[in-house]
Amino acid sequence: MRNAEAQLSQLEEEGFVDAARFANAFAADQIRLKNWGPSKVYAALRQVHGLAGNLASEALAEVGEDEVNKAAFRSAKILASGPVRNRPAEGDCRPFEERLQL
Repeated sequence: MRNAEAQLSQLEEEGFVDAARFANAFAADQIRLKNWGPSKVYAALRQVHGLAGNLASEALAEVGEDEVNKAAFRSAKILASGPVRNRPAEGDCRPFEERLQL
């Protein structure tokens, strides 16, 4: 057990294990790739990953309001397109407004 702790400490000292870096990457990925909102990201960082509130807040600030707004818009477009079974096929390039008239 001590050997594992020593190795973990060494990795932390060398910057390979870094909670802030993880929080930043996690927040950016969840917002950009999964369209999560800031509340969900914050809750996951705190409750699932056990990170301090300041790390979660700083990670969200790093992502920025613009990315959060883009994710909200993408999410709204998905919801507006109706149930999954009624969504256009992958690669349907018609404008969003035109697809809504189906």
